[in-house]
Amino acid sequence: MPLHPSWQQIVTLDRDVAALKSAPQQAGTMYYAPHGAPALFAPQTATPVNIARERAVQADLDAKRYIDSLRKSLTEANQSVLALERRREQRRVDASVATRLADEAKRLQALNDVRLFAIKERLKGLALRDIVVRSQIQDLAQAHTTDVVPLRKAQDEHASILKEITSIKLEDADIRAQDVGQIAARNRDQFYREEQALSRDRIAARETALAGELRDKVAAAMVQQRDTGVPPPTAMSLPPVDPRATPLPLPQEAGAVTFSGAARVAPAVSREALEWQSQRSAILAEIRADTVKSAEESAARRGWVLVAGPRPDARDGTKEVADDIRTQWRITTAR
Repeated sequence: MPLHPSWQQIVTLDRDVAALKSAPQQAGTMYYAPHGAPALFAPQTATPVNIARERAVQADLDAKRYIDSLRKSLTEANQSVLALERRREQRRVDASVATRLADEAKRLQALNDVRLFAIKERLKGLALRDIVVRSQIQDLAQAHTTDVVPLRKAQDEHASILKEITSIKLEDADIRAQDVGQIAARNRDQFYREEQALSRDRIAARETALAGELRDKVAAAMVQQRDTGVPPPTAMSLPPVDPRATPLPLPQEAGAVTFSGAARVAPAVSREALEWQSQRSAILAEIRADTVKSAEESAARRGWVLVAGPRPDARDGTKEVADDIRTQWRITTAR
């Protein structure tokens, strides 16, 4: 049976039971000393002299605590309002900058329209002048005169008019090619700086107004607290002493309680020993059942017929069966 896989549990239980039997000898005497009885309390029958001053001090402390709480709540509310105002101011700054950029683009476009109109009128004048000069050139060329100075002057004037027309047309093309939106965007940083400065001024003014409101509310609350009077103290009314009541004397010091630890440990040890003995019996029964089953399997493999008790015609096969059981349990344990 020691080769059975469950035999180690039997060994462990036997060792624990042996250790458990020595537990009552290790338990000593326990000592418990209770606390002494508290002193008798004699309530005061007269009003303390300083109770009014204590109430006034307590009222001041309550007022200070209320003022501090009010100031803290108002400060947090002002911070929330300022945070909201800053977000609004940022949106206002963005909208103002966008509006100023759009206005600047419109202004530049209007200036370009005026310049284009002026260029158009100049081109009309030069075109009429060019017609006149070309007529003069044609007349002078057909005059059959030896004086060529007027003809050359007219030709030079015609070339000058053409050159000026070309320059004006280039100026017209440059103006039309301008992107007024991009030109206006060059002033974006300047517009932002100006709007941010105005926004900071508005935030500072709002912060000053909120700080003034906080001071006014705190001052009003402090005035209300000072106006609240402290009620006068009232004398305590105690019930009359009952002449039929007899006070019970209390012991000066309660006695200590002692008890043996072994007396407390022994029942627990007995219960634990019975439980472990039950577990040991169950494990032994399981080992015996496994042994019988293994013997029957070994006899079946060898073709034997098991009989109860010794018989003249029966042969003792205990050694062979024991060897088979040992081999089987060693394999089981190895697995």
